[in-house]
Amino acid sequence: MDPLAIGALVKVGEAGQKFADSAAAETGGLLRRILGPSADVIGQDWADRLRRKNMERLLAKTEKHAGSDSDPGWAQPRVAAAVFEAAQYADEEIVTDYLSGVLASARKPDGGNDDALPWSNLISRLSALQLRAHYLIYLNLRQVVKASNEKTRLYEFESREVAFPMEDFLEALGLDRDGSDFQRLADALQGMKKEDLMADFSYGGRDFFSKHAGNLDKKFKFLPRRRLNTPFDDQIHITFSPFGVQFFLWGLGLGMAHDTVYLDSHRELLLDSDSTVTNELIKDVDLVESYWVELDDEGNAAGAAGSDATTEVVPAPQSGV
Repeated sequence: MDPLAIGALVKVGEAGQKFADSAAAETGGLLRRILGPSADVIGQDWADRLRRKNMERLLAKTEKHAGSDSDPGWAQPRVAAAVFEAAQYADEEIVTDYLSGVLASARKPDGGNDDALPWSNLISRLSALQLRAHYLIYLNLRQVVKASNEKTRLYEFESREVAFPMEDFLEALGLDRDGSDFQRLADALQGMKKEDLMADFSYGGRDFFSKHAGNLDKKFKFLPRRRLNTPFDDQIHITFSPFGVQFFLWGLGLGMAHDTVYLDSHRELLLDSDSTVTNELIKDVDLVESYWVELDDEGNAAGAAGSDATTEVVPAPQSGV
């Protein structure tokens, strides 16, 4: 092995050991305060076993990203040390999934650079629920945007607001369909918006969006007469961001890939099949604009005169309610 590479690995090992020692000491102190004298017996062993399990999982997932590449190279020590530190006690698999993607993206034959460092830090700031929500959103959004074969770049899409069925979205995240955990999701989405992982979001039932649209109708008389016609009553609208797409690619080990990869229908962009995070798509997810139907002067859907005439007439809400 190249002397420079050996030196880099030694530095990473030293940094990792220093962190391990301090983390073990801190963990031991917490355990003693919770468990008393018995913690002296189990504390150090528990910390070591937890770190070992999580590090083994991280390295195994990182190696899978290499695929058929016989020499993926190695990551710069600064990046590797940051990823290792974040992975030590990352017991949620989605965290390891994303960290392994970042580490794999950073590997180069010459060690590369430290461009991956901000992405590792971002993962450390996000909860497991936020990471699952991010993956779920951009996994499903990809199916929507790549279906438009005439569009080859993300910026070509006029509307970036996508509607998800509320109950199915909650279930895919591992939350109760009845909405009892909804406040957790609302807090998670707010934090994701702050990190620019989505441009905006809104949630509610048809009545909510109809009421908002009605307020717009009073202000903007020129808006077309439309009605929201989704196959689900309660929904979440997400306006995606280019930064969110970048993060999705980094989490899948394609950190330096162009956004055209995200739209490539011939590429399979999924987490490790061994992951506990679902790769199944949610049914009926589509651009919000696809769910609005034009109405004639009678309030009927265009081309269906005399039908559904009693339905309230409202224009479409704008992206980012």
